[in-house]
Amino acid sequence: MKRIFITLFTSLLGILLMGAIPFAFNGTSFKISSYSEGLKMLLSSLTHPFNIMYTAEATSRALFPDILEPYIYSMIVLFSALFLAIIVALALSILISLLPKPLYKASKAVLFVFESLPDVLIAVLVQFLIIWFYKKNEYPAV
Repeated sequence: MKRIFITLFTSLLGILLMGAIPFAFNGTSFKISSYSEGLKMLLSSLTHPFNIMYTAEATSRALFPDILEPYIYSMIVLFSALFLAIIVALALSILISLLPKPLYKASKAVLFVFESLPDVLIAVLVQFLIIWFYKKNEYPAV
């Protein structure tokens, strides 16, 4: 446990020290005083994370209002999908276990084939199936 904390601490320290390197350069010259000032500025900005700004297309914006909303939406979708997958898996496993012996063996054989396929292949096939379904039913492009 102690080793994990030491690894975590040194990793975070390394990220902080490397994050301040751009402050040390002014053109092609390297200044330690600029590096230390940049490190202080980086540490002070990390103590107030909601004030962190980023620049995109010559405009400065606050980081967290822009990031927080899509992050929360992504977490809702992720955990909803996880919850739905668990419920469907439990229901299917109960239903398969209640099948008569010949159907039970056949379903196990079909499931074995699906277990043998790589996850990436299944994901691509599901995406193609969704695209085919949308094209077949003439849904508008999203």
